[in-house]
Amino acid sequence: MIVQGTFFLDVRLTAGSPGIDAGDTGDALCCFDLDGNVRAFDDPATPNTGQGISGLWVDHGAYEFGSFAPVVPDPTGACCLVGSCVVTTETECIASAGTYSGDDTDCAGAGCLALCLGDMDGDNDIDGDDVQLFVDALLGGGGLCP
Repeated sequence: MIVQGTFFLDVRLTAGSPGIDAGDTGDALCCFDLDGNVRAFDDPATPNTGQGISGLWVDHGAYEFGSFAPVVPDPTGACCLVGSCVVTTETECIASAGTYSGDDTDCAGAGCLALCLGDMDGDNDIDGDDVQLFVDALLGGGGLCP
């Protein structure tokens, strides 16, 4: 479509165009068109007149009619939670009050500290300091935790 008064030339195919599904799939240079949409997309309303491969048909030109952008899942990585580790997205990790270790990390290399029952001061060992914290809490009135 040529828009009068501009230098814009839209060369995208429209419904019914003979260029739809008329390309040679073997000649397609990439898996995406210039809009970033999936390149080999079969329009069911158009007869396949090109050279398809394994049921994949491309259009003539730089744009694929009726195609769509590929869905890219969010990256995942190790999420350290209190006493555990799970592989999830950064958004889900933060929502769970965890510490995200980075994309493509796993729990084996994340360095998450295991829950150590009796470690009252959180220094990853059980020693006299932990006992003293317990005694202080007990003598200080005990009661319910908040």
